[in-house]
Amino acid sequence: MKKLILSVAILAGMTFVACSDEDEVPTPSYLGCAICEIPETGPSEIEEQPYEVCFDADGYAYVDNAMTPLQGAEYFALFCANEVEIPTGPGEEPGGSEEPGEPTEECVTCAAYEVMGMEMPAVDVCKGTNGNAFVMGMDQSIYYNEYIELQEMFTSCD
Repeated sequence: MKKLILSVAILAGMTFVACSDEDEVPTPSYLGCAICEIPETGPSEIEEQPYEVCFDADGYAYVDNAMTPLQGAEYFALFCANEVEIPTGPGEEPGGSEEPGEPTEECVTCAAYEVMGMEMPAVDVCKGTNGNAFVMGMDQSIYYNEYIELQEMFTSCD
């Protein structure tokens, strides 16, 4: 009886360890992102909205952080009405992060938080026309998505 209980306990422990590793989903690292505009296919009762497609270092397209089996150019050719320039390395996002940009209306608010005894105020972060994050109208020289990811290490952005 002791061997049976010990065997069940060991099996349960192994199952717990194996399942806990599955909970950690890696976040892909993107070289850049672009908006996929939906092609018009005729009359429809559902108004489809453009969405963001991101690209990794190997050129694969990601939608909602899920990897597609397609390269970025192939994805855009099949599913998007617009063409896109696929980034090939850091700083190569369409529009180029080095080019001057202007903030757009695509903004989120990151809540206030405290770090090392200092109170950091809530900020509105807007995506710029060059792909960078803009805070209080100033270009932060970092891609919008990366800036939001960094902020969300300390607070929430909605």
